[in-house]
Amino acid sequence: MAEPVSRRLKDHPKESEPATEAVVISEVDMIGSMMSQLQQLRSQFEGQLYKHGQELASLTQGLATMQCQQEQLLNDLRIAQEANLRSIKATSWDPKEDREIRNEFSRLEERLRAWVRKYVVRDISRLRPLADFEKDAIVGRLKGSIARSTFDSLFKKMTPRLKGRFPFLIGHAMLAASIFDPMFSNPFFAIRYFNTNSKPISSSAMFGLYRTMGNASPSEAHIWRSQLLRFLTKPQPGSPESSLASPRIIESYSTGMAKLFLKGPIRLLLEAPKPGAIQYECLDDLCHIFACAMQLSLSLWCQRTQIACNSVFAGNTRAFLHTDPSMIAHRLHQLDEGENKLDGKEILLIIQPAVVAFGNEDGENYDKQNIWSPAIVLVNEKED
Repeated sequence: MAEPVSRRLKDHPKESEPATEAVVISEVDMIGSMMSQLQQLRSQFEGQLYKHGQELASLTQGLATMQCQQEQLLNDLRIAQEANLRSIKATSWDPKEDREIRNEFSRLEERLRAWVRKYVVRDISRLRPLADFEKDAIVGRLKGSIARSTFDSLFKKMTPRLKGRFPFLIGHAMLAASIFDPMFSNPFFAIRYFNTNSKPISSSAMFGLYRTMGNASPSEAHIWRSQLLRFLTKPQPGSPESSLASPRIIESYSTGMAKLFLKGPIRLLLEAPKPGAIQYECLDDLCHIFACAMQLSLSLWCQRTQIACNSVFAGNTRAFLHTDPSMIAHRLHQLDEGENKLDGKEILLIIQPAVVAFGNEDGENYDKQNIWSPAIVLVNEKED
């Protein structure tokens, strides 16, 4: 009879159990070791993570601080720029517009005409007793702007209407020459009045230096002249009278020029001086004209434009042309706008010189001209 299976299994020896337990124990130990390593790595990672978190927080706070500092610096920069801009605007030079300049020259012309009408003789017969040397003195004062060599030859070329105003025309021309020639030909015309606590500065020497610079670099010369005069005409702190445009210097220059003019040939054309207020009024009115002209001149020389005063003929004679913007016929000719009846006629006398500007405030285009004040000319209306 066969033996039951259950019994056979029960009685069979357990040979593999020790080996299995050893493997399990080994695996458990290995897992424990790995868990320990993982725990250690986790602790290290958490430590590094905490450290990096602290660093990130510190960097974030530093960035916020830097952003605040940047905003403050930008705000300080904006405030400084605005202050600098206000300072520049307060001290910058604003050039005059051409229309404003032309209006000022028109007002200057009216001042000249008003003074001549008030103080120059009206009756032409008052000039007949003049001696030849006195007539020569008048013509000599107008040398370069008169087409005839003698007083009488000029007078003979005029029509009766012009002859009747001859004293006024000559007086206007002489006064204009005394103002325009010095003030709008040499930017340093009044430099000798500037107080340097030393010897007076020569206007001719300064003009010579300016011209020498212009031969080498016109643009730089005009900028230099402009900057120098802007500085000299600006009142200095604590010394307002040191400015070339100060009331003291303007009065000194205009008074000296007015007295010098009255001592010249113009005295031959003036009404007989009367004692008292009228005599001083003549001088005061003249001083005012010179002062206004000086202020206008200085303001224009402070600009970077080059100025030319055309007070003389280019040649022995010159013909009138109504389309030439640099000249206009005297109002006594009664020319309508665009009328050409005097075209080609001889210019007898430049009553008031032309003032022409070249270039702009950028120191460019000095080859382009801009007429600020056209020459007022007297034309020979007679048929040759």
